[in-house]
Amino acid sequence: MAIIYKDGKPVVVPGGEPGHAPAPELEDEILPAEDNKVSRRKFMRNVFLNTMGVFTLGAVGTFVVMFWPKKVGSFGSTLKVGDVSAFPPGTVTRVPDGRFYLVHTLPEQGGGLLALYWKCVHLGCTVPWRDTEEGTYNGKTYSGIFHCPCHGSEYIITGQNFAGPAPRPLDIMQVIVSGTTISVNTGKITKRDEAKLSDQVQI
Repeated sequence: MAIIYKDGKPVVVPGGEPGHAPAPELEDEILPAEDNKVSRRKFMRNVFLNTMGVFTLGAVGTFVVMFWPKKVGSFGSTLKVGDVSAFPPGTVTRVPDGRFYLVHTLPEQGGGLLALYWKCVHLGCTVPWRDTEEGTYNGKTYSGIFHCPCHGSEYIITGQNFAGPAPRPLDIMQVIVSGTTISVNTGKITKRDEAKLSDQVQI
């Protein structure tokens, strides 16, 4: 018999005597074990790498879903607003899906329809309509104005600026009247140097 050391421990191997098979080489005993050990190591490494890959893909997917820009409402398309009868003269109607105010001015203001983009032309803040506030433009006092909460720009019902840092009137969108149905093309926005009567769509 022979004594060999495997993993630091003595192992008795029969052999070297008549009638017995020769003692196996040290390589024959160790190589299979080493091969198995390497295979297990590779297996565990592959499991770890695959797990990390799946985790990374999931994290990236979540990030993309959360931060990918989404289209809000119908902005950018033509939006049906409603029947003419729903918007009498002197009314200002907020339309969130289109990001505009549908204005029907009084006869002395032109008596037409305007779709005013609610973004302040100063720095882009959303401008609310304040029906309890007053403003004076060209010597005339208006009951109800658009008043930007960011830097104080003010506009009368036609979108004409009269106070604050805004350099020009509110932008307008295309108003389409078909029969008695009002639609607004929110993808067609026009900048103005001055609010004019010709901006209003007569009905």
